[in-house]
Amino acid sequence: MIAKSPSKNNPRARFMIRILFVLVQNILSLTLWVLATPFYLIGKLKGPGQVWVELNLEPDFPISAPKSRWLPKPYTYLNLRSDLLEIKQAKRCKGVIVSWDQPLAMGPAKLAEIRRLLVEIREAGIEVVFFCDQLDTRDYPLATAATHIVLNRAGRLYTFKPHMELYFFKGLFEKFGLAAQFVHVGEFKTAGHRFIHQNAPRAQELMMSELLQRLNAELETTCGPRFSPALHELAPMDARNALKHGLVDAEIGEPLLPSFLADSENFDPKSELDPKKLPLVMNMEGWRASKFEMPWKPLLRKPLIAVIDLSGMIVSSGMSGAGAQISPDKVIPALKALKRNRRVRAVILHINSPGGSASASEQLWQEIQDLRQEVPVVAWCTDVAASGGYYLACAADQVVAAPESIVGSIGVIMGKFNLSGTSDKLGIGVETIGEPSLLSAVSELDGQLLENIQADIRSFYATFLDRVRLSRRIPRRKLHRYARGRVYLGRDAQKRGLVDGLGGFEEAYRRALELTQLPEKAVALTSYAYKEQDFRALLRENLLYSGQAQVLDKVERHQLIFEMFQNEGMLAWSGITTRSQVP
Repeated sequence: MIAKSPSKNNPRARFMIRILFVLVQNILSLTLWVLATPFYLIGKLKGPGQVWVELNLEPDFPISAPKSRWLPKPYTYLNLRSDLLEIKQAKRCKGVIVSWDQPLAMGPAKLAEIRRLLVEIREAGIEVVFFCDQLDTRDYPLATAATHIVLNRAGRLYTFKPHMELYFFKGLFEKFGLAAQFVHVGEFKTAGHRFIHQNAPRAQELMMSELLQRLNAELETTCGPRFSPALHELAPMDARNALKHGLVDAEIGEPLLPSFLADSENFDPKSELDPKKLPLVMNMEGWRASKFEMPWKPLLRKPLIAVIDLSGMIVSSGMSGAGAQISPDKVIPALKALKRNRRVRAVILHINSPGGSASASEQLWQEIQDLRQEVPVVAWCTDVAASGGYYLACAADQVVAAPESIVGSIGVIMGKFNLSGTSDKLGIGVETIGEPSLLSAVSELDGQLLENIQADIRSFYATFLDRVRLSRRIPRRKLHRYARGRVYLGRDAQKRGLVDGLGGFEEAYRRALELTQLPEKAVALTSYAYKEQDFRALLRENLLYSGQAQVLDKVERHQLIFEMFQNEGMLAWSGITTRSQVP
């Protein structure tokens, strides 16, 4: 018989063991800190007063790091936020230089999150300088957070006016004998339109035109005084023309950047500056390493506000596919773990999803409801919270969306692809034994089966409306006018009562603190990961937004959509993307 450890099921014993270890750790930390203090003071006296910190942006920042035993954890948005908030309060930071080596791949709402943090730094009296080789329509609003926008002398502005391109494949499918059949509730539920129409129906055209108009208005509002008609009308333009029209503040080569930082007001590119007057520039890793703080660990652990990331398409448990996915068999155990954790006082759900499987959305909705019975839940919507994504958001106590977020698409679609024509063209014979079903690849939707499907999606649409009506407290008749598959930007969604507040993570965090009735200093912020990091995902990250990765993303995305339509049947998916060009 194996004797059990006395501390295994004894909370008091575990607490005493923790106290002992923490005391020993703090004594060692204090000893090392005291020994290092003289060296730090000597370095501070001899070193420069204030420094510049270089922030090199990655193409994207995950909200939380996936679980991995061997692979290094990526730098997340919450890490970035923590670093920028520390810089905002640091007296020895003169300014921040923002740049990037690869094209930014974040959606407008996530870029707006970073912009808000940089604006806070600028308003705290710390200079923010953007140094870029080129700026496009996606990047320029972010750059307007800067005190100075500096464009490389060989740089360009590609700030074309946003537009949308909708592609329809009915004619292509007919050439291959492929037929798409979809049934939907709501004239604005357009996910299947690209497969069954050759042109945009009037409702889709109206909705997308209004959406584009709102996006352009948000772009102008974000840019503020920096906005000029020349931003779009003269694009593309070189650095000299951009400077001439006030879209940038300087056009210099990288070797002259330190001189510009030393005295931006009186900068003269033809004069040489004394090397002793040049500022010290360190990267973010150097900045973190230079902090001289005693790593004191508290004896009592703080209560937690946990952030869990729900990004990607919502798929059924066990479904294969690459890329970001939200699957009940992965997410539900994580939500149950948060529910069991006594330290968790509130949960922030980060939602960035165009929707997906209706049944999986309902499973996740039920689990979020169960979690709400224990702790408050705030939904933080970034780029897209549409259809199934919005379905999940409605399970939370409160919903926060950015002005740039795409929200809504309350509707249902169901359908399939019929390959009988394709098989005929290829000379493939198919014999069907028994009654064909929705999952058949070579049968049409007709007769009783079609009636059953129509009744099924009407039933789920009624459920969808009830979920939203009870969550948002909107009368059913008014809600139906807002629904029918229509999507809105965050500001319009708030006017209609579909979201509670406008903003980003800080607004969601503030609301979570209010619901817990705890001061910010009394809690700790943590992210909870449920996704596993594997070598394939790491390879995709290294190829991110290279030509190979873009092709891989497109192929896998459409392969997953096809698989879901064939195997899942009912969907609550919007088909909306956040890029200026909608495929």
